[in-house]
Amino acid sequence: MFKEDLEFGQSGEDLVLGIIREKYPHAKRILGYSKAGDIDCGLFIVEVKYDRRASETGNLCIEHHFNGKESGILTSKASFWVFVLSPNEIYLATPLLLQSLPRRDIEFTHTGNVMQAYLIKKELVPTFSLNNM
Repeated sequence: MFKEDLEFGQSGEDLVLGIIREKYPHAKRILGYSKAGDIDCGLFIVEVKYDRRASETGNLCIEHHFNGKESGILTSKASFWVFVLSPNEIYLATPLLLQSLPRRDIEFTHTGNVMQAYLIKKELVPTFSLNNM
């Protein structure tokens, strides 16, 4: 399952990188695990989340703790977060905007790991546009 999830996430990064390179041709993927983010545009970093369930739930899921330690939005150095729900449904927000929107806290356990996250209604987040970057 991890390998499938990783490949799924990377396909979202590839999609967003292709779009970003239209305006920032030197943008590149940050390889390996990085708290900085997923795409380095030179002037800023982008975090990409490919969310399998957001289209059906209507919520974007934003991790903030993992096994009791700060993670996700609380540790990322990204200036922008991009949420890919499908190639035709993409959202863009800054961490400040995401942390200021109405949200619901959730916690769940998967394979012995505990994740805490915010759920934010996707319609509260602007749709992706290169003009917003």
